[in-house]
Amino acid sequence: MAIQLPAGARGAAAGVLAYSVICLLMSISLLWLIVNHKERASYLAMLSGFVTVNVVASIVQQVHTMVWWNDVKQAQHRFLVDHVGNPEVAITGGSAGVDLAFFYVQYYTYNVDGLIVLFWAFELMSSVYQLQIRQRIGPHVRKGVKCVAVLLPVLQVGLLHIKVVQSSTPAFLFVHNVFSKKASSHSNPLTLQRS
Repeated sequence: MAIQLPAGARGAAAGVLAYSVICLLMSISLLWLIVNHKERASYLAMLSGFVTVNVVASIVQQVHTMVWWNDVKQAQHRFLVDHVGNPEVAITGGSAGVDLAFFYVQYYTYNVDGLIVLFWAFELMSSVYQLQIRQRIGPHVRKGVKCVAVLLPVLQVGLLHIKVVQSSTPAFLFVHNVFSKKASSHSNPLTLQRS
């Protein structure tokens, strides 16, 4: 199997892949520590679990792009030509096929992680400042908030795939920006278009 990635980009690609593998090892180590300390239901457990899923998707996407660089770029070009005016292109960077699926896995996990951090920060703030709301929030509300953090991004991704939303650039970008403050470009540096 020949790697299609241009020779000049292989060093940078290897560095990014090595960094991603280190991130994966760290997130797996954190998960292992959380399980050993019996904190499986904590915000940190959810956060590290979704980070692990994100990093795995990123690594698989990087390897896919490195091995099939020409095929990926040709598929991106065909997708861009076939979908001129589709606002999805603005956030996916022209990803198509398997790369589009990897993009949405990472997009989903970014948004879940963001919501988990938001809810966790609110709970920490109420603990530090001893707000009365902390006593009113029981374990059922905490579980509900965690469910919201997991399900709300599913709703967002689902809305982004409705034809009515995709046919309107303002509507699409509104749904995209309501939940995400993540950069709109592709998260994988190997799939960026060359000038």
